[in-house]
Amino acid sequence: LEDYSLLKDIPLFGTALGAINLYSTLKARIFTKKVYAFLYEFNSEELEKFKKIITNKTIEDLGFEVMNVIDNADKINQVQMIARATKLYILSLEAGNNSRNIFDHNIHIINQLDNYLISGMHAIYGGQASIRSSHVDPALFNLGLVDQKNERALAGAESYPKLSFVASISGEEFYSKIIIGN
Repeated sequence: LEDYSLLKDIPLFGTALGAINLYSTLKARIFTKKVYAFLYEFNSEELEKFKKIITNKTIEDLGFEVMNVIDNADKINQVQMIARATKLYILSLEAGNNSRNIFDHNIHIINQLDNYLISGMHAIYGGQASIRSSHVDPALFNLGLVDQKNERALAGAESYPKLSFVASISGEEFYSKIIIGN
């Protein structure tokens, strides 16, 4: 079915083919915008290191995986965080550490973060005022970005202290290096 000219003459199929072409064009433009956002996070030296890493035969799928993750990202700020996580991974490879599990974990976290959870991170680690519900901290805890605060229950008490959460070292590091980009 390489020649769609006959189908274009049929009204229903012509409309469907036009919609498919529009969707493909729009998707390509969005992907291009995401790639630019990713590359914008790199300076020229970091970009050369990235090119060198993705052409390495032992890590050849990294470029494909990064492009796939970028394509599946919903927001530009996620793409920027993916770039920062990639740069950290490249630095670890240069230092002789293959911290692929940390890179994969960071990508997993980035995929789960939405603006609501990011505002919670800004409140906890950036000192910014934020109104957040009681659901933010447990979600950040499940991603490993905060720790659960240990509170003792009083002997003989009929109720237990509510769960509370505090900043963690790993959450602070993720916030400063990946969300903020320091």
